[in-house]
Amino acid sequence: MTEILKQRVLQGLERVVLPAYLQGPRTWLAEVERSLTPVVAGWVVDGDARPGGSKFGGEPDLPPELSWPEGVSGALSFICQINMRELALHDEMRRLPNEGMLYLFSVCDEEASSAGEIDEFNSAVLYSSDTGRLQARVAPQPLPPRARVRQKKLQFAPSLLCQRRDASGRHEPVRFDTAIEDEIGRLLQEAGSHAAELRLLCGASFFRREVAECYRPDHEIELLGFAGALASRQFGEGEMHVVIDVQALSAGELGRARVLFEAGT
Repeated sequence: MTEILKQRVLQGLERVVLPAYLQGPRTWLAEVERSLTPVVAGWVVDGDARPGGSKFGGEPDLPPELSWPEGVSGALSFICQINMRELALHDEMRRLPNEGMLYLFSVCDEEASSAGEIDEFNSAVLYSSDTGRLQARVAPQPLPPRARVRQKKLQFAPSLLCQRRDASGRHEPVRFDTAIEDEIGRLLQEAGSHAAELRLLCGASFFRREVAECYRPDHEIELLGFAGALASRQFGEGEMHVVIDVQALSAGELGRARVLFEAGT
């Protein structure tokens, strides 16, 4: 699917009418072709998620054996849940389990986010293979309204992003003129896909060196990544990265994933 997507994007870029300042030989096409990288894209859609469906916020649908996680100051905010059955359909390399639920909890606070205080002590990644006994659950301690993430339904599809490895082997995004990037997004949607508002199963890229140094690009993959504001404005301009060791991923041990958060500038 992603190879077909890639060819449709490249063919579309060859034909598209671009602004006058981009007229002339499309030498940048070769760089687009080199950088297009498979990813599973997630994005917010209208409507409420079904019970057990993938979503940001609202109330998590938890099995009884999972306890609500706590941080250093008490109950964490529920950020999102991902239904593996919905996601695995688009995992062309078959790296994900076909069943189960992945949950992300974190501090949802603007001051903590801007101070870079979201870490292993103030976040939690949970996984359960049991989807037969899910129940909507509220936090064991009342959370302030600003710490509750509004429910937003999520949808997924195979997609592409522009990425490469630098000389040290770390992943970095490849940027093009805004008109070209907008056209790539339009062509993906035209092909039944979507730009990756959420990134799933790709290399993680960072803008803060101190956070990048906590990631092992030869041994880990980004299980889930997104701009924090997509979930809540309380994350400011921060980026959420849920990364996992590839051996843990292949063993289906998604609960071993960890959170790396980049505070905004």
